[in-house]
Amino acid sequence: MTFRQVSLGLACVTTIAVTLCAQEQGQHPSNAKPIDSTNHFVIHLQEGFYQSQQVVIAVDGREVYRAIPKTRDVLGLATTVQITNASVNPLVVFSIPSTSVTWSNRIDLAKGAALGISLTKNGQVRVLQSTNFYYD
Repeated sequence: MTFRQVSLGLACVTTIAVTLCAQEQGQHPSNAKPIDSTNHFVIHLQEGFYQSQQVVIAVDGREVYRAIPKTRDVLGLATTVQITNASVNPLVVFSIPSTSVTWSNRIDLAKGAALGISLTKNGQVRVLQSTNFYYD
């Protein structure tokens, strides 16, 4: 066997291996999830929870939190709520039942799995979606 035959053989094997790898990668995109997978995200109750009022959070119609959070001034965080959900676009509903404060929105978990909810001094809900927050 000559050097040229060995080189051609190695080149063919390498080409086949690269082609097979490329086809395999094409079939399994990195962001694909199985149909029955679950999604995880965290709701951070952050600034403005000083009035000792009960907060209720529901995700896709399921109540996931009911308590009286209190913001810790050092962190600017009252509490976090871990959520496991089947939907990648869950409907999040936040309310303070003793007042008219309510907020709801369908979120896209591809934009970040951390949802920060704060209350302004005039009772408005402020929401920020991120991959994480500075205190994480």
